[in-house]
Amino acid sequence: MVGTNGIFRGSLKKGLQAAKTLQQELVLMFIDLDRFKKINDSLGHSVGDEVLKIVGKRLRLIVDSDDTVARLGGDEFLVMIKDVKKHDAILKKADKILNIIKEPIVIDHYTLYSSASIGIGRYPVDDVTADNLLKYADTAMYKAKEEGGNNYQFYTKELTDRAYEHVMMERDLRESIKNGDFEVYYQPQMNVKTGKILGLEALVRWNHPTVGMLAPDIFIPLSEKTGLIIELDLWVMKRAMEDVATWHAEGLNPGTLALNVSMKQLEYPYLQEEIEKNSQNFHFKHEWLELEITETEVMKNPEKVIGILDDLHALGVQFHHVMVA
Repeated sequence: MVGTNGIFRGSLKKGLQAAKTLQQELVLMFIDLDRFKKINDSLGHSVGDEVLKIVGKRLRLIVDSDDTVARLGGDEFLVMIKDVKKHDAILKKADKILNIIKEPIVIDHYTLYSSASIGIGRYPVDDVTADNLLKYADTAMYKAKEEGGNNYQFYTKELTDRAYEHVMMERDLRESIKNGDFEVYYQPQMNVKTGKILGLEALVRWNHPTVGMLAPDIFIPLSEKTGLIIELDLWVMKRAMEDVATWHAEGLNPGTLALNVSMKQLEYPYLQEEIEKNSQNFHFKHEWLELEITETEVMKNPEKVIGILDDLHALGVQFHHVMVA
């Protein structure tokens, strides 16, 4: 098994040159183990390393002598298949890889189960260069991940277009958070009997500089996936606390400010510090703030969450637990 990325690239370039000379099709499979991080986190890196060795041995067992298997790094593997004559042969090989990785792995007294996501790039159908073929197989692998893992996906141009859009959207999101290209809308919470406003729920919209106003279901999943959700939530919290404090200072009574919080927000180490800083800067009273948290989030790590909530409650911050079916 080829052990380094550099050596494999050299083998891939030679394979592509031979395929060109002989007018053959060559296939590159980019393999990533699903949920491998859980094995490392729960059982330790020594067990994880042993799993990777076993997977590598299994891959070598099912490839032909002319094929090449490489460990790219982490839990990623590459398989180069030469002289592919039929499309069915690619499907059979991919199925074999999925099935052999799914077989139980016994290490010490542990019986472990894994699966894989496979991205497939083809020469000369998709591209003729080693770098692009690697990139395209990697892109297809992420598509397999998005489909839930334990499957394979062929590269298509649409995948590249979508990946490009994702990169551009992430860039725009970072810039917009820095520039404050968001707007906070407030949904009143009212007593239906008296008609009195009890509070306001803060809702964020992205005023994209070129596309226009975007709803949360478009950019919130991206912000969570890229880790930008904390920065965005802190921006919304600051703006909303400033607005509510201003209305109180003007003699209005908007009631409490309701903000939805996720586990990531609660675990942010400087959350309490940010709340106190905003309170001081805007003369915002802690009792005006109500954080909404779902029971599901609490149950992910109840001891830690309860400790965080106790600290915030001591400031006077209110909480509303939402049940999710």
